[in-house]
Amino acid sequence: MTISELDESGQQFLIQLFEQVGGDSSAQASMYDVGEGLGLNRNTSSRVAETLMGLELVEIRTLSGGIGISAEGANEVMRLTGKVPQTDGS
Repeated sequence: MTISELDESGQQFLIQLFEQVGGDSSAQASMYDVGEGLGLNRNTSSRVAETLMGLELVEIRTLSGGIGISAEGANEVMRLTGKVPQTDGS
């Protein structure tokens, strides 16, 4: 699977994660909380997160389900949503 083949649930999960961590690639959130915000159960959340990890859009942070968005993932969210990266101080 490539990024261009990412399905709707994967896209929505990635956007939800991006919003929960405020676009900060050093922050983390629970994959289960991200999925819950989209109405997904734990198994589905885990499966979607694993797919995104395989695409290097999401990084595993803890063995208990903590994940973070990668720089590539943040760029993909900006592409999907049309958001422009913020610059500091401008």
